[in-house]
Amino acid sequence: MERILRILEKEENLTTEQIAEKLGASRVRVRAGLLRLLEEGKVEGVQEGEKWMWRIKKEREEEKMLDKLSKKIRS
Repeated sequence: MERILRILEKEENLTTEQIAEKLGASRVRVRAGLLRLLEEGKVEGVQEGEKWMWRIKKEREEEKMLDKLSKKIRS
């Protein structure tokens, strides 16, 4: 699932098929990972027609930036 997150950090609004292609994995396996990440609140999906577009949940990006900033301040 971390590999899925890394891909979505670089490019947002990707379909399940696009993510599977980039990972060299099956769509079924990627879809299962995406659904788990969705349950954990790490990604969000938007249905466009028959396809789902996936991206990192915006709040997660902001939290990540704040974590990096606080680590810099502590060092």
